Amino acid sequence: MKTVAILVLLIIAPIVAIAQTSMGGWDPNEVQKATAAADLFKADQPKLEAYFESAYAWAIYPSVTKVAWIVGGAHGSGMVFLTGEPVGRTALTQGSIGFQFGGEAFAEILFFQNQEAFDRFTGGNFEFGAKVSATLITEGASADLAYERGVAVFTRSKGGLIVDASLGGQKFSYQAGSAPAGEE
Repeated sequence: MKTVAILVLLIIAPIVAIAQTSMGGWDPNEVQKATAAADLFKADQPKLEAYFESAYAWAIYPSVTKVAWIVGGAHGSGMVFLTGEPVGRTALTQGSIGFQFGGEAFAEILFFQNQEAFDRFTGGNFEFGAKVSATLITEGASADLAYERGVAVFTRSKGGLIVDASLGGQKFSYQAGSAPAGEE
């Protein structure tokens, strides 16, 4: 009977630990991936350092995958940082229609200029329409993008090939969380 109880504990303990991490905090690997992606943005365009230093908060999506054949879709997940500390998870979903085909992967970062812009994002109804565009970070490109309605958006290509003349938008979700035990 003791053996059965020990086996049950050995099976249940990891499941409980995973559930607690997914519900009450996040995997430290998520934070590491997000900060590594932020470092790549900074390396590609040193002028972005000013955004990291002055923004009220920022959300980063280390890897967003887009696939299109007339109708396109993209999805990625990431982390939200307030005063340089992770405060929650986020997901990006994009839909588009038009002349487009192919696939690509990219990273995206949103900088929130002030609490009002951040509150709109965390309120659960934050989305970009067709008229808002991101600045693609390339070697030697300018990072002088001004905030629009309190938000500045940058993307960094990771690869792929896509032909795109479409109309679409991005919708974001936010889930507040706390760091795993021992990470605070």
